[in-house]
Amino acid sequence: MPSAQVLTSQEIGTLGFFLSLISLLGSFFYVQLSNWLRDLIAAEALFEGHKVGGDDTEKAVLRQLKYSINRQYNRVPLLTSLGYLLSRGYAIGRKVYDGTQPKPAKPAAAAS
Repeated sequence: MPSAQVLTSQEIGTLGFFLSLISLLGSFFYVQLSNWLRDLIAAEALFEGHKVGGDDTEKAVLRQLKYSINRQYNRVPLLTSLGYLLSRGYAIGRKVYDGTQPKPAKPAAAAS
C-alpha cells in the first residue's frame, strides 16, 4: 500500500547518508572478520601440523597455538559489534518509519 506522503529532500539526504554509513561499516566488518578467519585457520593448521611432535620446543609451540586459537575465539567483539549494528539499524528503521507516517494536523486556532 503506497504512502500518500512524499519524503522531503532533507529526509532523503539523511537516509542516503545513513545507508552509506551502514555500507561502509559493513565493508569494515567484512574485512575485519575475513582477517580474523584467516588468522584462525592458519593457527589451526599450524596446530594440526605440530600435533605429532614430542620435544620441548614443539610442546611450547603447541601451548602458544592453543592460546592463540582460544584468544581468537573471543566472542565479546562479535557480540559488541552485532549489538551496535542491530541498535543502529533499529534506530534508522524507526526514523524511516516515523518519517513516512502522516503528521497529525495542527488544530485550528479558535476564532475570536
